[in-house]
Amino acid sequence: MPDPVSERLGALEARYQDAFALDARVTKLEKATAERKPKGETFREWVGTVAPLVLSAVLFGVGYKVNESINQAFKREELDLAYAHELRDLVNGFDTAGDDEAKLNANAIGLSLFGKHAITPLIERLTKGDVATRAAETGLRLIGTGAPLDACPRFAQVLEDRAHLYRWQTHKTIIRVMGQSNCAQQAPLLERYQADLTAAASDEAATEKFAARFDGRGFDKEGIKALQAELADALDSIGPRVTP
Repeated sequence: MPDPVSERLGALEARYQDAFALDARVTKLEKATAERKPKGETFREWVGTVAPLVLSAVLFGVGYKVNESINQAFKREELDLAYAHELRDLVNGFDTAGDDEAKLNANAIGLSLFGKHAITPLIERLTKGDVATRAAETGLRLIGTGAPLDACPRFAQVLEDRAHLYRWQTHKTIIRVMGQSNCAQQAPLLERYQADLTAAASDEAATEKFAARFDGRGFDKEGIKALQAELADALDSIGPRVTP
């Protein structure tokens, strides 16, 4: 006959073993759960790790770009300053050359290398004396033939001036240079100027009215003839206009 006490002890021992086994399984599951984190938490941790690195890289790139832009701006300013100083030195060299034709021509040619920026200084020196005027005209011609799209509109402004800034001799030189520069787009202006001259030659009152556009006096019938001759040569150099 089975011993009741032994049976009860065996049952209790089995229960304890089941409890220990269950505890081991729970511990194992907790460990696995701790090792395997949710995707969302992992992504957030990844973002938290990578985002500062990305932000640092972006800030470095932006800083580098800004710094490079500032350096380039300083370099451009330095070049512009050097450019202005060199232009000033050539103008000063022209003004202090006196009647030394070689020096005047050298400075005028140097100025012509500055293109449109040298046009105004050279125009202003068309009344500095015969030798200086010829040198300034050489510089203007070099600019006009080398960069007519920049030079011709500026030449036209001289002829259209109504502020009495230029002498009639300056107009004469500019008309000649426009012909040499083949200022085809300004041909209508030259033709209107020619028509105005024809009207100015009709009588003394018309001549005086036309002369009012110039700086200073001394414009007369001989001046009209001189301008008309230059206009004829300039328009002949430009050639006939082709009407589209």
